[in-house]
Amino acid sequence: EAAAALVETFVVAAAGEVVQRRHLHLAPASDEELLLDVLEEVIFVLDTADDVPVGVAARTGADGGLDVEVQLVDHAELEATGAAPKAVSRSGLQVDRAPGRVWCRFLVDL
Repeated sequence: EAAAALVETFVVAAAGEVVQRRHLHLAPASDEELLLDVLEEVIFVLDTADDVPVGVAARTGADGGLDVEVQLVDHAELEATGAAPKAVSRSGLQVDRAPGRVWCRFLVDL
């Protein structure tokens, strides 16, 4: 959901078909570091691919890290609403867990 919120700061996703999936594994780390790594991957894909990441699925890996799938849609299926993010600040990065939910906060640099 955090990755989707990041993307929604600069595009409106239409009902486009996923045209590519990228997979990566993140080593075990704190919740904040894992969140930062996922968001940085979304920004990296924005900078290097013709398609736009609109979804992220993550599962706990065998080593306690995360196995992540980034789903991309053709940029022609999206409506730009603002500037693409350039980075996520470590300042203000926060992840809190409570029974049945996880809450996060992050600052986006444009």
